[in-house]
Amino acid sequence: MNRHPTAGLLLGAGVLLAGCAAPQGAEPPVRPLNVRDMNTFTLPLDAYTPAPAQQNTLLAAEKTLVARCLERRGLDADVPDPHPAVSGRNARRYGIVDEARARTLGYSVPEISKRAPHPRMPDEIRRAVRGDGGCDDEAGRTLRAGVPDLTAQRRTLDRAAFGAYELALRDSRVRAVFARWSACMKKSGHRYATPPDAVRDKRFLDDAHHTPGPAEIGTAVADARCKRETGVVNVWAGVETAYQDRAIARNRAAFDALRTALTRRLANAANVLNR
Repeated sequence: MNRHPTAGLLLGAGVLLAGCAAPQGAEPPVRPLNVRDMNTFTLPLDAYTPAPAQQNTLLAAEKTLVARCLERRGLDADVPDPHPAVSGRNARRYGIVDEARARTLGYSVPEISKRAPHPRMPDEIRRAVRGDGGCDDEAGRTLRAGVPDLTAQRRTLDRAAFGAYELALRDSRVRAVFARWSACMKKSGHRYATPPDAVRDKRFLDDAHHTPGPAEIGTAVADARCKRETGVVNVWAGVETAYQDRAIARNRAAFDALRTALTRRLANAANVLNR
């Protein structure tokens, strides 16, 4: 893989979600943005899902609960630490933007593609953790205590997030800045119509054995530079923000319920870790 999982999924949204977005309607007004750091940049819908630090808290509480469950069942096992959430949930949302990183890593994301796998658990432990009624299920119930079933609301959130991304890709202001980016890339000998096309280039697919070569490095550096010179990120982020704001206004009750549930889950996790 050559990108953060979320970003990669979103960068393919134009193909996967055609016909799944909300009705387009008029293009919403956009507030000017000046995105200085994608690692700290947030979108409106981010308020309804755990931030990386919050996700790490939930993961730590889950590990603690699983370890206690195994101990009660008389099983001796070291529960492996979960992979921490990648800092900067939107760091790769619009592809490569850091020229210094591009010169070294191209499009690769070794902090994901090359992280060590968890050691395999013995069969008895794995069944106790992951089987029906196992410790994973028990931990989940504890962390969801007091939280109603919000399956429909989560689906609404997913549709809103992907729909806003898809609508932004089709927005005239984003298409215009993509055209300027494409012209900039062409001057460096790279022919891509849009930034997602560069990310999806099969030559640059990342995995545990991938090493970026000169072609990938050159393309990624030009990509990041052209984004900066043409203002791609500010336009793209501003337009997507506007579509997300519109989605929130149309689904306020669903999203308020998700925010309340997240607060409850984090309180449950804090109770676990403080005992």
